[in-house]
Amino acid sequence: MNLATKTLIGILMGIGTGLGLSIYAPVVYDPLNNYIFDPVGSLFIKAIQMVVIPLVFSAIVTSITATGSVKKLGQLGTRTMSLFVITTIIACTVGILTTIVVGPGINVTLPEHATPYQTEVVVAMVVHHQILQNRLH
Repeated sequence: MNLATKTLIGILMGIGTGLGLSIYAPVVYDPLNNYIFDPVGSLFIKAIQMVVIPLVFSAIVTSITATGSVKKLGQLGTRTMSLFVITTIIACTVGILTTIVVGPGINVTLPEHATPYQTEVVVAMVVHHQILQNRLH
């Protein structure tokens, strides 16, 4: 069995175990989640960040020094900024269109014991949706 198959089997077993315990044995799952899964998962994410950030930084520095000429570096910078601006415009457009279509917060009724943060989030979503609707009509 190759590594990819073993990895896929491990992922599926993890998903199955997590769902099975959380649905059928919450008494067992809750302590495991609080004292093992959450801390280990948090440590794993921090370890990944600890490795990835310096790796990306060193890859960028190595790429810049390997370009050799300032002209090539300028062209690379121009292309990078252009792609960044284009993808930002696309992301903003998708976000605005999704807000218009979905209308988040509309028809949401908060319980009486809602926290101020929950109330603030729902009000902000409704106001944002109304502003977009008014600007388009």
